[in-house]
Amino acid sequence: IDIGGGTANYAVFEAGRLVETACLNVGGRLIEVGTGGNTRRVHAPAHAICTELFGAGYQPERLGPVEHGQVAARMAELLWEVLQGCPSPLAHELLMTPSLRTGRPFDAVLISGGVGECYYHPTATPYAFGDIGPLLAQAIAHHQGMQAQKMRAPAQTVRATVIGAGAYTLSLSGSTIWLHDLHLPQRNIPVAHPDLAWSDCTPGRLLASLEQAVRRLDLDPAQDLYALALPTD
Repeated sequence: IDIGGGTANYAVFEAGRLVETACLNVGGRLIEVGTGGNTRRVHAPAHAICTELFGAGYQPERLGPVEHGQVAARMAELLWEVLQGCPSPLAHELLMTPSLRTGRPFDAVLISGGVGECYYHPTATPYAFGDIGPLLAQAIAHHQGMQAQKMRAPAQTVRATVIGAGAYTLSLSGSTIWLHDLHLPQRNIPVAHPDLAWSDCTPGRLLASLEQAVRRLDLDPAQDLYALALPTD
């Protein structure tokens, strides 16, 4: 789960193959704070969380350390709901994609991004970065459901979620192929990988798997530019 300032991005792998993704509007910078714990700004997704916790008439400027902790705890619960494939109405509201499917056991759960960095290397002060990221990391560490998972520290991470560290792309130089209506070279073309073994492929199943892989990249199969990968085995 790559948790940054504004979103949490899920990627599920089986035997090295990406099989499922999800994106939830939960992140450490959705509430910006001063060094003393005073609230400076509440972004829209956090506003929905605060409304559920404190009522529609809450006043953002009155949110202090206690309330920040409550918001972080609710965010950790929302992360857990999507991980389990059982999102609450609030989680549904904050999801940018369909949730992960229910009933899937995980051999390991890894957290990356800025909040992941705070999870594995806690900061000395809760507002070290002017937001509630360290508090969210702490809430994840204290969440019973999350800690019941086999939490592992990834060997390689990136703190800036916005970089898109999980994207697979390729470049087409034009030196060995030619195309109509496209100007070469084409760069940063996303590659959609089907979640089927070659032995399981039939024309209908392969087509459905490829379409799902394209949509998993948040692309329109009929409009966007992408490359298709065939099963390797």
